[in-house]
Amino acid sequence: MDNETNTSVWQHAVDTLANELKTPVYLAGLDGNRLATSVNFPLFCQLAEKKGRILCQSCRQDWSKLDQTTITTCHAGLTNIIAPVRLDGQTMGVLVASSLAQQPPNVTLIAKKLGIPDADVIDDLRDLPKLPEASITPAAAMIHATAKLLPFAARKVQAATLHATSSTSFTEFSHHIHATLDVQHIASIAVDTLAREFKLHDCTLMLDTKTYRHRREDAERFVSIERALWAHVSSNRSLLTIRDLSKDFLTSTAAGAKDLPISIVAFPLIKDHQYFGILACYGATADNADALIAYVDATTNALANALQLNEMRETAITDSLTNLYNKRYFLEALQAELHRGVRFNRSTSLLIFDVDHFKQYNDTYGHPDGDQLLKMLGKLVKDNAGSFDTPCRYGGEEFVVILPETKPDHAYLVAEKLRQIIEHTDFPNRKVTVSIGLVTNTNSTCSPEQLMQEADKALYKSKHAGRNKTTHVIVVDKNLAPIDVEEADRRGKKVCASQ
Repeated sequence: MDNETNTSVWQHAVDTLANELKTPVYLAGLDGNRLATSVNFPLFCQLAEKKGRILCQSCRQDWSKLDQTTITTCHAGLTNIIAPVRLDGQTMGVLVASSLAQQPPNVTLIAKKLGIPDADVIDDLRDLPKLPEASITPAAAMIHATAKLLPFAARKVQAATLHATSSTSFTEFSHHIHATLDVQHIASIAVDTLAREFKLHDCTLMLDTKTYRHRREDAERFVSIERALWAHVSSNRSLLTIRDLSKDFLTSTAAGAKDLPISIVAFPLIKDHQYFGILACYGATADNADALIAYVDATTNALANALQLNEMRETAITDSLTNLYNKRYFLEALQAELHRGVRFNRSTSLLIFDVDHFKQYNDTYGHPDGDQLLKMLGKLVKDNAGSFDTPCRYGGEEFVVILPETKPDHAYLVAEKLRQIIEHTDFPNRKVTVSIGLVTNTNSTCSPEQLMQEADKALYKSKHAGRNKTTHVIVVDKNLAPIDVEEADRRGKKVCASQ
């Protein structure tokens, strides 16, 4: 059973049956993996499945030889109506409807077997709908008929997908989204093209960190709805079809849903078993969901490639312990900022700091605690850096922050604020302080190496002045000694803040 090509068919059939029978329904392959599930699929069944990533072992059986609809009772007390889905004379999977026929004789035993609290099982069983005994035979007939129709519907989807992929609009769409590795560009093309081609009310693409939409003027109307969609689709990893947002139990209570009596089809974005987002089509229905599949698949592939490349780039320039930029990126960024300072005649500041008595900390509490300390420092630096600053781990316990277009007085305030935050943070084991060397460059000919040398010298002065201190110097000419701001102030030579 090709769940990638026929996802919408499977889900639509399951949703329709679940609505008609008022009972949980799911479709499973012979390997035990669920291909589609109604929203009321029992919680304790889901928990049992998550433990092995397939259907509950106690419910699974050899379905390959199943050729007729059967009715069984599982260990949890559910009556399961199981209909084989057959293609070309072979059973490819099963369509199952579950109903609570009886109270399990030993809830505690079931809970222990599933590894979940008794109360969770009891509550879940209490909420499950019961299919009356007289309704089981008619329900079985409906499930049997649906199971027989599924293969024909699947072939129809494949034909629709083939037609979509051969069209000029799709060819152009696929070319455009695969011609770039920029996530934002791919997302924008996808939501705009789908909204236009399928005449959607709106189209939204949700990733872990950002949301892209076709209509931007009333985005706040959709926030609560999309939060509910994300929670459901990310949990079930299957397509979701809602006929009316204002009436469906999943979305009807969300803010703004009552004003949106429209349908929606939400596709999970999955590549190589990795889920990374949702594509939500407002105004789409199960009828045109099949034609959307080709566009969704192309978008999924393009985004997966772009996200993978971004992750590789991020890994190459990021320190794994602190999640700050690494030394390699720092050197490139410093060179670029100095060049920009030359172009716009702006000063560039750089601060470097290390942990006071870090060797003693490591020797006393051990290297794992030392690593934890550096990790906490990395977060503090990142959280308190400005949006245009570049925080990096230079090596060992040394950290650097590039402060672009920052004048001397402001640079000193930034350095002192960071030093005081660290001093007053509750770290494990003991109080932690840092010594800071700060240099502000107003000389366009100063190189990154020269700037680092002056920052190091300033750090050395802070250490020898008693630690937990910021020493600030200003470079005005590479051929002249830098100005120590504190010494200049002591001599009454105020350093101009505009330098």
